[in-house]
Amino acid sequence: MASWVLFAFNLGFVPALLFFRDLYLMAAGVFVVNAVIVIFLLSWQQKKNLRSYYERVWPELENHDCEIELSENGVLCRHAGNHTFFPWKNIKKIIQDDSMITFDVGHTALLVSKRGFDDKESSDAFLAEAKRLAEAAKVVA
Repeated sequence: MASWVLFAFNLGFVPALLFFRDLYLMAAGVFVVNAVIVIFLLSWQQKKNLRSYYERVWPELENHDCEIELSENGVLCRHAGNHTFFPWKNIKKIIQDDSMITFDVGHTALLVSKRGFDDKESSDAFLAEAKRLAEAAKVVA
């Protein structure tokens, strides 16, 4: 929190002060440097810290396969002895991008990495089946 306050101060107040003292180039330089720090370095730091936290808490987490099962009732996820079930009525939308298929459940999400599929056709078939089952569940309800 303190670092965000410091960056907000440096992004706003310091360039404004320099600007009002007619130091336009220096104001722009301070703003650009701090913007780069906030946009790139802090996001990289947060990802790194999050990854190291989970590796410390669950060191064997990546050694477990995750199974995703689609059925008429919903999506079942099995991982490391845990089971999570999302009924189709709770899934708000199914989103696809270049690397993920995301089941948006509103308060949470189930992320399915496309790296887990053998090829593009397999991930496309999975996505098509998920959308078909989700649509079928809406018709029945």
